[in-house]
Amino acid sequence: MRINRIITGIVLGLIAVHPAFSQATRVKTNIDFDWYFHLGDIANGESAATDNSQWRRLDLPHDFSI
Repeated sequence: MRINRIITGIVLGLIAVHPAFSQATRVKTNIDFDWYFHLGDIANGESAATDNSQWRRLDLPHDFSI
């Protein structure tokens, strides 16, 4: 009976301490650059070689209905 209390205490202690060791460092990434919009489908539009000089430049956050 005493061993069950010891094991339970150890397990509860480990659970209580665990979040302190598992906190990851938060990384923020700025994605508010080089966004363009073109209404309609473009063949191979995802390619870096696509000419987007006539496309509308967007800043984030952006509302698609504007």
